[in-house]
Amino acid sequence: DVPSSHTAQLGALLDALDAGVRPPGSGPDARATLEFAAALYKSAFTGRPVHAGEIGPGDPYYAAMHGDHPHWAPTEERA
Repeated sequence: DVPSSHTAQLGALLDALDAGVRPPGSGPDARATLEFAAALYKSAFTGRPVHAGEIGPGDPYYAAMHGDHPHWAPTEERA
């Protein structure tokens, strides 16, 4: 019963490396998590729904979570 945290995730990663097995949440699972996070950012910046599989090569949110959106970086006016 270890609470979810970065510390718990790092512990699981190190345990897998010590055991010589694939870490949990790697490969396709990790990609799906990153795609979901990118979709959340894209939806927040664009104000529209983003569907699974929509973000791929050529989409600005594929390479960066902010998608080079003009308002992604804080300014003094918005800080």
